[in-house]
Amino acid sequence: MPEPGDIISQAQVKKIDTDGTCWIKGSGVEGCILFRHLPTDSDPKPGQTVRNLVCLSEKSFALSHYEADLIRYFYSEGGEEARKPDVWIPRWKEGGYDPAKVNCKKPADASLLPKPAKYREWRFARMQNWMMPVSLSAYVDFIEKNGGFCPSALAYTKSSPYIILPSLYRKKLFGENVLPPLCYEAELTYPKNAPRRIRVYLHGHLEPRKWHYSIWKHLLSGPPSADRNEKKLWEKWLGHPLPGDSEVANIFKNCYENKNKKNCRWCGVSQFQKVHEAMIESLSPLYWNRLVTFFESDATKKVFVSPKVFVSQEVSAQQTDHDFYEIKLWSTPDKPVKLNKRKVFPYLNIEGWCYNFDDSEKDVVFHLSTLTFYLENRNRLKYNPISRSMGDLKNVKRL
Repeated sequence: MPEPGDIISQAQVKKIDTDGTCWIKGSGVEGCILFRHLPTDSDPKPGQTVRNLVCLSEKSFALSHYEADLIRYFYSEGGEEARKPDVWIPRWKEGGYDPAKVNCKKPADASLLPKPAKYREWRFARMQNWMMPVSLSAYVDFIEKNGGFCPSALAYTKSSPYIILPSLYRKKLFGENVLPPLCYEAELTYPKNAPRRIRVYLHGHLEPRKWHYSIWKHLLSGPPSADRNEKKLWEKWLGHPLPGDSEVANIFKNCYENKNKKNCRWCGVSQFQKVHEAMIESLSPLYWNRLVTFFESDATKKVFVSPKVFVSQEVSAQQTDHDFYEIKLWSTPDKPVKLNKRKVFPYLNIEGWCYNFDDSEKDVVFHLSTLTFYLENRNRLKYNPISRSMGDLKNVKRL
């Protein structure tokens, strides 16, 4: 029996109403759809076979627009809270094992879709046998060419259960022909435990504001002081000149940090696009190429893996196998890098998710995305006692 989200290979046209509604039936699924939503070039006739339909209900389900109704099935009114996790969490996990097979498309008619928030957009993650709505940042609209899909995490709060974090991004690495996610094999080791084989997918930034903030506040305007100027250190490390302070100040004059000084405040899409096209887009390859090279180096990579449990009145105890694990990764070299007669420690901060950490029969799959990458004047991990109880990611090799 098909479930909502499944793509039905074919169905028969039952009848055509005078209002232009076409009723279809196939594989235990009934429904109706307007002519313009049928994947055919000509008007259908009763008994005709139509193909590539998306299941929205196991029963008769009067619908006008597939995509809007699919969102309503998976999300609550307003779009922020996910519904029916027992149906879509397994599909969400499925997309993680080979993200290259996931194709993200815009809705056919975005004007019909719910508007969950001011800075949210909808895309549809589609594989061979299912299609799911993906909520993401509105800022990706103009940077989505060659976009990548990440089956990212499900944030749970009492006020908004099961928020799906943004899952579409765009990056260029090492030229036009290499795009994330980059795939690696590695070993996860803990004291007194045998190493575990890990497959790692390194995605781009899933939060566009964080992408901008990292380049703005680390690459371009690191805090100058008597003993440290991060921008000058970056210029030396990259071997490439960076824009002058006055040019940077002019481009980012309408940009502001949030209260915790770890991200940009929300701004209009036009302002975000202006900054992106003026400076971020041209500097991103420098930043990301160095980031990936550092990740692939022998620098220490400390990993903290923590289970995240879904708790909801709508989810029964039999569905606890859908839990996922949150991953935190910090990387810094054992020995400092000498730049401009100073010794600095590059510091890479990554987060991610794993959906099969408890599966002993398959390689564990980590999905990682960068939070930030900057230069420190000390080795944070060396003096952090918590790091001694963490695992180590070793023997990282790109596939």
